[in-house]
This record gives sequence, structure tokens and C-alpha cells, in this order.
Amino acid sequence: MLKSLSHKNKFVLLLVSILLVLILAYQFSFSRTIKAITEVNNYERQLDELTNAPDKIEVIKNDLFFLNQSIGSQTIERSDFQENLLDVVTGFCQENKVQLKGVKHLPMQMTKAGLRVQTTQLEIKGGFKKLTELIYSLENEKHVGRIINSTYEASLNRSKRVRELVLTLYVQNIIKE
Repeated sequence: MLKSLSHKNKFVLLLVSILLVLILAYQFSFSRTIKAITEVNNYERQLDELTNAPDKIEVIKNDLFFLNQSIGSQTIERSDFQENLLDVVTGFCQENKVQLKGVKHLPMQMTKAGLRVQTTQLEIKGGFKKLTELIYSLENEKHVGRIINSTYEASLNRSKRVRELVLTLYVQNIIKE
């Protein structure tokens, strides 16, 4: 039968046979090998993720810690927040010869997920440098709450004929219910 075919027909038959063999080879062996390689790559990626899991957990814990510090969310009671804030501020005032003029506790605001926002307004009289040190101490060292606003106001004390600088400071803390 092959002897009766021309060279051109034999060549076409050879190409069709090669194509048929390639399709069968792909179907029975190459596709399984490619699938196995893909699975191995997926398992290696998952293994890398699992070996890096303790590092990722540590990073997430650090992020959560800094987030809690930045919003001032501590699991303390309302009175504890106020007491801690007043202890820190009065201690600073005594050490640095500045005067705490007033404390005002603003009404609590409700937020989502059972959190309440407690805001306290403080008025402190003293020098600019000492007042700025107080703000720095509250923000970066004591972590009693989050400072949301600070305003300096200079006024003239007519009885003493001196200028006084008063810092109005708003400190917030999130209280978990």
C-alpha cells in the first residue's frame, strides 16, 4: 500500500502520523507532567507562606500594637482614663512649674461596635517650651490618650501686667464596652 503512494502523499501521511503521535503523547504524558509541575509549584508557594507565617504574625501584632497606640484604645475604664490623664498632667505641671487651669470632661460619643469615645479638655498655663514638652510627652512617652487638638492662646493679665500663654488641649481615648 505504501509503495503505491507518491512521495508527496507519503510526506503528508508522515506529518499526520507525527501530529497524531504528538496529540496522544500530550494527552497521556505531557498533560499529566504539566499538571504535576503546577501542583508542585502551588505546594511550594503554600509551604513558603507557612514558613513565613510566624514573621507575618509578628508584623501583624506590631501593626495592631501601633494602631492601638495611635488611636489610644486601651482596655481601661472611663474613670481610669481620667485619673491616669490627670496624674500625668499634674505630675508634669509640678515638675515644670506650669499651672493646670481647668479640666472639662466632654460628653461621650458612641461609635460602632460598642466603642465609646471619651474626650477631655485641659487648659494649662505656662511657657511655650514647657507646654510643647507636655504635648510631646503625652503623645510619645505616656500614651494616656490621643491628642486631637491643641490651641495656644496668649492673653494679657491686666492685674499683673504680664502676658500669659494658655494651652487648650483635647485628649481622646476609645473605651471598649
